[in-house]
Amino acid sequence: MSYMSRNTNNPSSSSSSSSRFGGQDGVVEALHLLAWTASGFDWYVLNLENGVISQTLSRMPPKARRGSTAVACGNQIFVLGGACGRDPTCPDGKIHEIHLHDYVFYFDYQHPENGWREASSMLLQRMKPSAVTLDGKIYVFGGSAVGRFAEVLDIGQNSRALLRPPYASNIDPVSVSYPVLLDSSRSRILVHFACNNSLYAYNVNDKSWHCLNENFGKWSFAAVIVDDVLYGLVDSREDLYCFSETECSLRGYDVVENKRLPAKWLPEFQVCVPNHADLFHLGNGNLCLAWYSELEMHFYYIKFNVCKNSGEVHATGESNSVTCVEFQTSYCQISLLELKGSMEKNLGV
Repeated sequence: MSYMSRNTNNPSSSSSSSSRFGGQDGVVEALHLLAWTASGFDWYVLNLENGVISQTLSRMPPKARRGSTAVACGNQIFVLGGACGRDPTCPDGKIHEIHLHDYVFYFDYQHPENGWREASSMLLQRMKPSAVTLDGKIYVFGGSAVGRFAEVLDIGQNSRALLRPPYASNIDPVSVSYPVLLDSSRSRILVHFACNNSLYAYNVNDKSWHCLNENFGKWSFAAVIVDDVLYGLVDSREDLYCFSETECSLRGYDVVENKRLPAKWLPEFQVCVPNHADLFHLGNGNLCLAWYSELEMHFYYIKFNVCKNSGEVHATGESNSVTCVEFQTSYCQISLLELKGSMEKNLGV
């Protein structure tokens, strides 16, 4: 099996072509890219339908750092935390040490003329935290060098509060795995702890914890929830996710019945991709596996569909190859930001 098959496109990164953010039938058709340029951090949008990357939003403030996390809440985009590594441009002036930041920036896409603004900081400094949103609140986990593992940002009340971990003697709060997953249909957040490979659910309504599986096993850095199934990826080979009729890195777990489900890769094409790829749920069982190669200066993605069928999970291909898009940057952070309303209308993309 070759490392990857590809379908190469070469659009201009400054293209003015529009991309639909809230696609038809509830399917998102774009990914957001936060990229570092010589002038600072800029936001781009990758249209998954035509492979065109276009610049949008406005430039991040100079205080924005690498290692942040982007999340959408209502009609706003929030960028949380970050880190400096002996950076002479560090806004805190700590140019001789590696340290984290507690910054929070937001962009209201209904009022783009206001640009990016700084909000009240998080309670803890964090690098690459995992964050989900529900009912106007942002739940932020991990990425901190201290033991308090999570906090809640109430956007409407402009308040911050620490979130307590499960009451279990064998839980190390610092060991929370990335990512945490929102099970929105049950108003709960699934959290994996690497210290003992347990899987817990945090119920948002009554602020309680429930252990789903004391021995869930290794967590996947690329994971999503579709309906009642948690989908994750595991290495088939060293540092690679592989997909073929005989070799499938996709794994399924029924979060209702708390059991694993065998997976089958049904598309005709075969592919292996690097294990730093991100997995996104675009809606209605449509998944996107995406990654950026700084060496090749290209962005890659595959779209496929998943469903539960007779006690198994099946993946069927929307794409018949890997889509490749030229994109030159030294740093690229990929996000799926589902925003209310039409973003094109307000940003003119």
